[in-house]
Amino acid sequence: MTYLPLIGALLLSASPAIADDLTYLTCKGDLTSKVTNTNTSEVIQKNKGRHIKTYIVDRDRRRVMAKGGQWMNADIIDGILTGSGTFGQGFSTSEETIQIDIDTVGEYSYEQNIRQRNISMEIEAVGTCTEVDAAVIEKTLNQ
Repeated sequence: MTYLPLIGALLLSASPAIADDLTYLTCKGDLTSKVTNTNTSEVIQKNKGRHIKTYIVDRDRRRVMAKGGQWMNADIIDGILTGSGTFGQGFSTSEETIQIDIDTVGEYSYEQNIRQRNISMEIEAVGTCTEVDAAVIEKTLNQ
């Protein structure tokens, strides 16, 4: 039975909640979007509004995720986090890019291009981020 403490130690060290050093950010800003028919280049709709998203940053693994989304690979160069990812396949794809001033948590920009068959939606947002308490975010993730 000497293996039991060893197995317990391995499980605890591999636990994501214990092993990860995550930063939680809420980012708010102005958003513009444009929907286009790619066959005719006709702009179907334009919108302006507010953009509010919560991001989880994993510096150790160099990745970022919007709450409820998927992890994107990220780099941090000169205090600026840049994350990007492509999701979906076939007739429906989404490309996302985010930049956040991470060392002094501040400005951010977000771009997303969604394509479904012959319809394209381009989304751009700029604003500021603030660091938030991890317990508050994790509680909303588990609801």
